[in-house]
Parts: sequence; structure tokens; C-alpha cells
Amino acid sequence: MADLIRGVLFDIDDTLFDYSSSERAGLLEHLAAEGLLDGFPSPEEAVGRWRRIMEEEYDRFLVGELTFEEQRLVRVSRFLGRPVPEEEATAWFAGYSALVNAAWAAFPDAAPVLAALAPRYRLGVVTNSTLSHQLAKLTALGLLGHFGTTAIVCSSEYGQAKPHPGIFLEGCARLGLPPAQVAFVGDKYDIDALGARDAGLRAFWLDRSGRGAIPAHESAAGPRAGAAPARESAVGPRVGAAPARESAAGRPARDVSAGEGAAGSRAGDGREREGAAGSRGGDGPAPDGVTVIGSLEELLTALDAVSSRRSAGGTAG
Repeated sequence: MADLIRGVLFDIDDTLFDYSSSERAGLLEHLAAEGLLDGFPSPEEAVGRWRRIMEEEYDRFLVGELTFEEQRLVRVSRFLGRPVPEEEATAWFAGYSALVNAAWAAFPDAAPVLAALAPRYRLGVVTNSTLSHQLAKLTALGLLGHFGTTAIVCSSEYGQAKPHPGIFLEGCARLGLPPAQVAFVGDKYDIDALGARDAGLRAFWLDRSGRGAIPAHESAAGPRAGAAPARESAVGPRVGAAPARESAAGRPARDVSAGEGAAGSRAGDGREREGAAGSRGGDGPAPDGVTVIGSLEELLTALDAVSSRRSAGGTAG
């Protein structure tokens, strides 16, 4: 018999927080102010270059090769294509960050869904970043009150990054729950969903774009499977990721079996995308699978379905 879900852990960037949009807006405004934007064939080329460099250098931070501040300075020099003195690079990045931060916004479904979950579930966060940065972000977004500070696990302080199982298990420990009673919600299929699943949690992959799963080795965004994930919560999501868009509230969840690159089928529609496997939607996720949702409203629907199946039949998928 599957355990009843009693807690939910969340990723932050492009899960609760629309980083893709704020990053793009802040970077382009900064480049225009610096007189650099016209040096790129298109705004998208500029954004793509910035994100590629970010992924590579932030990966070095996650494995301990660079400090949080050092990776920022290295990114400036690489992006500008010349050695940049530390003081100049610090000022350049500060100007960029200020514009990005001014555009910060939570997804419209984040606060209402967290408020709906709070009376019934223990809530927490597992994120690949620094604690100080993420606390400041959640405070600015008005979301910190849903979590407090004790149930927020950040890779910099914990010492391991997603998809390592240890950081997911630490999140469960902060909630005071075993992994089987905890759901994890994140926007990266390999790092968030598969990482959580492999750590024994109930995995929910938030695919706001509806693009389906992309194996890490085929994506310009993600690192190799099992490699340290290259995401800075201060800087952005997968390289080349499409801007997140909200899906219709209440859209049924989809299911994906355990298997990198599986795309899944939409719950109840009787169709499966190419490469999909596992249980059909409506039957609930396979015990070792991933439930795919297109919005946080769908998470509410999926969690209610798990609870209803367990109450009605004594089992839950």
C-alpha cells in the first residue's frame, strides 16, 4: 500500500518563481543600457549566450571549483569576451542583478496553491543555491511565510546538489516525514523529477511549457544525467528553455514512467506522446514513476486524486 502524501517540497526557479521572464527582461535592459545589445545578431542570441555561460560556470560552483561570487565574475568576463577586472565585473553584475530583481515575480498560481496546501501538508523547499539568496527571493516574492526558514534546504549550505538523493532526504527530514510520504515538485525532469523519484519521494514534474521531457544529453539546458545540476537560482533555468506559460487551471495530470526522456500521456485523454511509457493518466502514477503536471493547480488535483484513491480503495498509485 502506498503511503499517504503528507508533505510537499518545492524547487523555486521556474517552479514557484518565473525566473525565465525576469532574467530575459533584466539582461536585455542591462545590455541596452551598456550599449552592448546591438552587438548581437538578435536579443535571443544574447540571452542564449548568457545562459550557456551561466550553466557552465554555475556547475563549477556546485562542484566546489568556484565560490558563488567567483562564478559570477567569471561569467562576466566570458560573456564580454575579455578579462574584466574584479571591481568592474562586480559592478557589471550588480547592474544586471538589480534589473533582474526588479522584474522578479512569482507565477500567478504559486501563492494560491501554497495557501491551499498549507492547512493539509507540511511544506518545504529544496534548491540548488545559497540560503541567503533564496530567503531574500522568497521574502521579496511574498512566499516565505508558507515555508518558514527551517524547511528550506539549499545546496550551498547542505553540501550536495540535486539530483543527489541526500539533499532530497534532508528536505524530508526537515519536514519530519519519510520520503514515501513526501511529494517533490520541480521544473527539471532529470534533476528534479528523476532525482526525487530515485530518492524515494513522489515525483511531480512541472512542465509549464508542455514541451515534454528532454534527455539531458540532448538539451542545451541541462547537464548530463547524474552530473551536478547547472542552475543558479539567481540566474536562471535551462539554457534555451522556452518562456514558461500558464496552463489552464484544473488540467488533468499526466504520468511518466521511470525512464529518462519519457514524455508521458495526458491524464484521461487516451493519448500518449512518442516515447511515453508507464501508467495512463487517470489511473494514477506508477509507484516508481513521475506524475507530469502543467501548472500548480494541477498539483492540487493530483494530490486530491491520490488521497481519494487511497481512501476509496485502500491503495494509491
